Amino acid sequence: MPFSVLFLTLSVIYAMVKRSSIQQDMNSTCFICSISSVEFQRIAKKGFEDHVKYDHNIWQYLFFLVHLKTKDRTEYTGPESYVSECLKESNYSFFPVNRALCLRQGESDENERLEKLEEVAQMLLQKVNGMEEHIEKLTELQSRSRSNSLMLSPM
Repeated sequence: MPFSVLFLTLSVIYAMVKRSSIQQDMNSTCFICSISSVEFQRIAKKGFEDHVKYDHNIWQYLFFLVHLKTKDRTEYTGPESYVSECLKESNYSFFPVNRALCLRQGESDENERLEKLEEVAQMLLQKVNGMEEHIEKLTELQSRSRSNSLMLSPM
């Protein structure tokens, strides 16, 4: 087998493996924020598919970048100017790497649940303390009642 055919065959195999690997990555990690699909399934209400379809849609990001290239700089809005300047300086910090609002919402929902649980725990603790005080008063009344009955009873 000639070297060129072998090289071409290996190139095709490599491209297929790479494409498969890329597809697998895209199915398990958000291209925009690089967060694993597992995190979205665990925390986000609507899951990974909804996130990559609506929150971090790769085509919307691409459209926005093309929009910046084709729009007159004098007509940029504030956010467009900011992103344009970042791109000019090769600064990609405007991309939400390791950030997703839907995960923050999940965290805030969890925080709200924890706060409610803490409130319930505080309320229960107050009730328990009130019951302890009530039990102490009843015990005291009972002991007084016994001592009074002992004093009144003839010997």
